[in-house]
Amino acid sequence: MTPAHLDARRRKDLLRRASLYGAAFLLPVALLCLLSAMRGVYPFGPESFLTEDLKYQYIDFFHWYRKVLTGQESLFYSFSTSLGNNAWGLWSYYLASPLNLLVLLFPDDLMTLAVFLISAIKLGLTGVTTTLYLRNRFSLGAPMSLALALSFSCSLWSLTQLRNPLWMDAL
Repeated sequence: MTPAHLDARRRKDLLRRASLYGAAFLLPVALLCLLSAMRGVYPFGPESFLTEDLKYQYIDFFHWYRKVLTGQESLFYSFSTSLGNNAWGLWSYYLASPLNLLVLLFPDDLMTLAVFLISAIKLGLTGVTTTLYLRNRFSLGAPMSLALALSFSCSLWSLTQLRNPLWMDAL
């Protein structure tokens, strides 16, 4: 084969893999958005997906983290916890995900949208990494690995973890 044919084959293979992993990312995100829209869940309706720990704990952490990133609070010490306390542990346990830096792009009144977007991205990345794992570990074909990855990323356990963004990083 000529070098031009090899380059064309590599480009075609690269495009096929990019399409697979793009679909593995977009399908769980699209399904989350579709289900949210069907049920009237924010940002597609008035119902809030902020429940349990996400409503009473995490959303305040995200507000605090945004203040840290904008220089209004300290990452090492916060007076927001009782009479003041070391905040490094709070950040490292709950907020150290690099995706949480996206809170900088949203004002405080849109923090719920920021958390929804971060959660959707984490769900999409779950689909990508599951597809990658299934293809490499079990040599599954593209359709089967994509179907299983979608099943895992949209399983009840995975969707339940949307209320605990910390655990989604483990996915």
